[in-house]
Amino acid sequence: MASEVAALLEDTLLRWKGVEAQRTPSRTSFTIQGSLFSFLTKTGVVVKLHPRQREDALKVRDSRAYVGKKGEDATDMVELPLETSRDLNQALPWLRRACRFVRSNSMG
Repeated sequence: MASEVAALLEDTLLRWKGVEAQRTPSRTSFTIQGSLFSFLTKTGVVVKLHPRQREDALKVRDSRAYVGKKGEDATDMVELPLETSRDLNQALPWLRRACRFVRSNSMG
């Protein structure tokens, strides 16, 4: 993934109300109200979507169902490509949906 595109994505997401970034040596994750809605991979950005939205997101060119590591809940996660600014513009609506979905599910 192009580091400048990843940096632009992070700058954009951190301007959204309530979004925070958690960085570990292996990845950067984005949360809303303490709940994960997205994280960066070597080739793209993974978003957690409502099951109905997941099917539509899989229609995006070069997207794929995310398969988590053992013990990781990857249900309803889709990895979208993030190589160019065009990819970023294509991913932003899905990131917004993921943020809304996770926020609505984290309200008790």
